[in-house]
Amino acid sequence: LNLHLDIPDGVRIDYLRIYYYDTSASNSIAYITRYDDAGGFEDVTRVYSDGDTGYGTQLSTEVLHVVDNVNYSYVLNWRPYDASSSMALCGLRVAYRLP
Repeated sequence: LNLHLDIPDGVRIDYLRIYYYDTSASNSIAYITRYDDAGGFEDVTRVYSDGDTGYGTQLSTEVLHVVDNVNYSYVLNWRPYDASSSMALCGLRVAYRLP
């Protein structure tokens, strides 16, 4: 799953939080990724679901990344490592501060 992250230029991203359903032995992973105009990319942060627990939420480490929409595009990515109904994304939340 990939979604454009429409976030204001100059804000500081502090955290990424994932809300999930996961009863699989595998985990899923969510990223904030930034892409440049030359095809390069860099993961700003990532957070994993905690497998085999049912409904849950996890918070990334503190990021402190300042958004640069002039030179980069930002995307939310989610990758499940189990394609069955035992894993589902319930939501992603980006905590950020205005400059």
